[in-house]
Amino acid sequence: MNEADREFLESLPTGKLVLAYGSGVFPQLARGRLAIQRTRDYILVVDNPAEWLLQALDRHPEHFAWYLRSLRSRPGALRWLQHLGAGMCFVPPVPLASRSAEALKYGVIAEETLLADIREWRYFYAAGRLQKPVELIILSNMARVEAEACARRVDEANKRHNLVQAVRMGILLGAEADTGPRLLPVATLLEQVVGLSYSADIRMRSGLEHPNKTRNILHANMDRLLGMYTTALAQMQREGLVQRLGAGDTATRPEQALPWRPDDLLDISMLFQTDVYGHRARNRLLGPLLQLPLFCNIQAEDAIRQRLRDQNSAALRKFQGPVVIEYFARALGGLLRRRVLHSSVSQAVKGLITAGPSRSLQYLWGKWWRRWS
Repeated sequence: MNEADREFLESLPTGKLVLAYGSGVFPQLARGRLAIQRTRDYILVVDNPAEWLLQALDRHPEHFAWYLRSLRSRPGALRWLQHLGAGMCFVPPVPLASRSAEALKYGVIAEETLLADIREWRYFYAAGRLQKPVELIILSNMARVEAEACARRVDEANKRHNLVQAVRMGILLGAEADTGPRLLPVATLLEQVVGLSYSADIRMRSGLEHPNKTRNILHANMDRLLGMYTTALAQMQREGLVQRLGAGDTATRPEQALPWRPDDLLDISMLFQTDVYGHRARNRLLGPLLQLPLFCNIQAEDAIRQRLRDQNSAALRKFQGPVVIEYFARALGGLLRRRVLHSSVSQAVKGLITAGPSRSLQYLWGKWWRRWS
C-alpha cells in the first residue's frame, strides 16, 4: 500500500482490519499485457458498520449522496442500508487529492458478516473476493492486538472453509461424466475457482466486465493463486479426493494435472439410500458442500431425485457415480449462480443509493470505458 492510500484510509473512522484486493492492487491482463488499474479497492472490517457510517458521514460527507447526510439523525435507516443485500456498504471511487488521476473505492462490513460469508457462503459476495489474491492490512490507528486477532480469524476461516470449499466446487464443476480416470489440470481447476464469483454477476451479464476477466486474473496471478490454494489441494489429497502427484505432495505448477476417479468419490447406494451427512468420510466430494446452508436442501429437490429415479435401475446398481457427479454439478452450480446474481444485483442497488445517480453514472461510465476501450 502506498502512502497516499494509507493516509486516506487512516482519515476514515477506525476499523479492525483492511482488505486490499482487485485489479488496482494485483495486476490483471489488459490488451495482452499486465496492467494495474488506477482505482484501488479496499474493504474495512469493523464491529458496528452503522456506527462506523455515522462517523464517516460526519468526517467525509462528500463521499456520500446528499440525501444520506440527513440520515445522521436516523441510525435505524443506516442499519437497514447496511443489512441490505450482502451486508456490505460500498462508497464509489473517491479521487485522491494528492494524485488527481487515481481514486479509491472502499466498503465497510461487520466482522461477523464477513466470517459468516467466508464460512457458509451466506451471500457469496465477500467470500468470492477472498477466493482471489487479497492483502490483509493493519493501519497505524488500529488497536494492534485486536487487529492482529481479527486478521488471524479472517485468514484462518478463509483457508479452512472458503478456499477448501472453492476447490471442492471447482473439482465438481470440472468433472465430466466418464467412468475412467480423469485428469483435471491445475490451471483448469483454478480457472473454475476464480470464476465462481463471476458466474452470474450482474456486471458480467451487463457487459461492464471483460468476458475474459477470469482468465485475465488467472494468467496474471498464477503464482499467487497456487500459493493460496496449496493447502487446500494438499487437504484434497489427504482425504483421497485426488491422488498424489508422484514425487511431490501437492500441485505446484499449473501444467500439472490432478488424477482422480469418480468411482472413488461416490457410491450411489450410500448417497441416496442413506443420509449423506452420516457418511462424510465416504462422500468426500459432496458431503461437505451439502452441509453449506446454500446447498443443504439439495437432496429435497424433486427434480434431482426424479432424474435419478428415471435412470435404468440395473445400471444404477452397477455403477452410476459419474451421473450423480454431473447432475449435482448442474444443480449446485445453478444454486450458486442464483446466489451470485442476487447478491450482485442487491449490492448494485445499494451502490446507487449510497452514491446517488450522478456519481453512480460516472462510475458505470468509467467501467464501461475501460471494458470497451
